[in-house]
Amino acid sequence: MDNLLVSVVVISYNSAKTIAETLESIRAQTYSPLELIVSDDASTDDTAAIAREWAEKNRSRFVRAEVIVAEKNGGIPANLNRGIAAARGEYLKSIAADDILCANCVNDNVVFMREHPESNVCISKIHEFSTNNGFPENIEDSPVSSSVMEFFSAPADKQYEMLLSSCFIDAPAAFFKTSLLKKFPYNELYPAMEDWPKWLELTKAGIRLDFLNKITVHYRVGGGVSAKPQHGFYKRPFMESSKLFYITTLRNALCEKGLHSRVAKYDRDFLLYDFIIASFDNKKNLFSSVARFFARLFLHIVIR
Repeated sequence: MDNLLVSVVVISYNSAKTIAETLESIRAQTYSPLELIVSDDASTDDTAAIAREWAEKNRSRFVRAEVIVAEKNGGIPANLNRGIAAARGEYLKSIAADDILCANCVNDNVVFMREHPESNVCISKIHEFSTNNGFPENIEDSPVSSSVMEFFSAPADKQYEMLLSSCFIDAPAAFFKTSLLKKFPYNELYPAMEDWPKWLELTKAGIRLDFLNKITVHYRVGGGVSAKPQHGFYKRPFMESSKLFYITTLRNALCEKGLHSRVAKYDRDFLLYDFIIASFDNKKNLFSSVARFFARLFLHIVIR
């Protein structure tokens, strides 16, 4: 049986320091044929130029290599959708331009999909690393928790209910049938949040999330979209998207399922966020930290 074409979509934004490493991990994949698409979200550094130069130099490795650059920054979902729209492969693997694919990532996922032809999306495992610490000599593959196994053993409707409480899926390790993502594009209403709305949309539509018990992606923490704010309490773009998602979608879904304690928690969290932004412009200091502590205590008493 001939191997099916797999599209690897790299999403980038100001990733000049890391994108070459990401691209090299794609070139080193044990699987062929591959299609490479870099979707850049209007970077203000040399990301696009580096990607173009690399793609031209390594074009022979791929059936097709394309670099798409947005005219203006549109957020993570729009960047993903841009790359997905250009994809021609049977399967699609997306990766941020600061993460690294394990050498067998694509092959392991394709083997899983062939063995489970009913599967539309497969979630594997990630290994977290930081730029400062690099890779350990031996990567330990920790056992999967019983709660994770319970989730992936459940039907789609049960997965949907479990995902209402929290988003615990490792999005960087997702592998899709391309046709699924063309039918269910990412929701661009939430510019800094792509994963939780997607998992709820799919499982609500009866599409089950399957599990591959292998590490397939090295996920960089402490940089890029995963960086924590250095001088404030919150990552504001992410919090704004999260708040909008809660108001427009999640709150009603939680109420419908009778998960009122979860509603109360999110109500408290976002009221506290609004208070910190309005009162202290997200600045973290002794006074704002004390105020935040007592505001949280007050909200916990008032909203239950």
